[in-house]
Parts: sequence; C-alpha cells; structure tokens
Amino acid sequence: MAKRWTVKDDKFLHAYFDAVGDYVGTHDLGRPVGAAKRRAEFLKRSGAWAALDRAEAAEIEFRKLAGHPVVEG
Repeated sequence: MAKRWTVKDDKFLHAYFDAVGDYVGTHDLGRPVGAAKRRAEFLKRSGAWAALDRAEAAEIEFRKLAGHPVVEG
C-alpha cells in the first residue's frame, strides 16, 4: 500500500526540495525515486507551494512584530 503524504511531509519537502531535489524524498522521507518530484510539482500546480511560502513569510513577520528572535536563512 502506498504511503500517504502528510502535512509534515509536505512542509519538509517544501523546505528542502529546492536545495536537494528528489533526494529529499528518497533519503529523508523514504519515498521511491521520483515521488518527491511528482509531489512538489503537484503542490506547485495546486497553489499549495505558494501558500506554504506565504505561511513562512507570515511566521517570520509574526516573530519580528512580537519581538521574538528570527533567524532568516
């Protein structure tokens, strides 16, 4: 049976896919070769990737405005 993608998996993929590509899926998420690439393409097509970008930006803005330390990478 195929392993379903979780929100945690999607966030991890979003954080590291641009740096290491499909390797993040095979090495870190235990997915077959090509699965991470297909999932990233789906997330981008659906608009979910952009929503994660906005969520990250909102988290950084919140931390700054609330006076919490922010490490931007």
